[in-house]
Amino acid sequence: MFAVVEINDKQHLVQEGDVFVIDGLIDSETISFDGVLMVQNQSNITYGAPYVQNASVQANVVTAGKREKDIVFKFKRKTGYKVTRGHRQKSTLIRITSINDGSSTTNK
Repeated sequence: MFAVVEINDKQHLVQEGDVFVIDGLIDSETISFDGVLMVQNQSNITYGAPYVQNASVQANVVTAGKREKDIVFKFKRKTGYKVTRGHRQKSTLIRITSINDGSSTTNK
């Protein structure tokens, strides 16, 4: 089962067991994403307009912290202007645990 999920205004193609990095810090251990744009369950594909109703993706937080430092170097020729700066972006490593496609399976 695959899903396209919107996380922090970015789209990610995920399936159960995937591990990836998202921007920003998340304090809780588990998190649910409701912005599901598409779900593929075996041969059935469901598209949202813009989101699939009642669909969600659950994930566990593996680690949260800062990435390695990104160095920014500014330089202007002939003036002697040189500046070196850097920053560390906050990020969270998450693991996808389950995908709910929004369909209810009740036997009648």
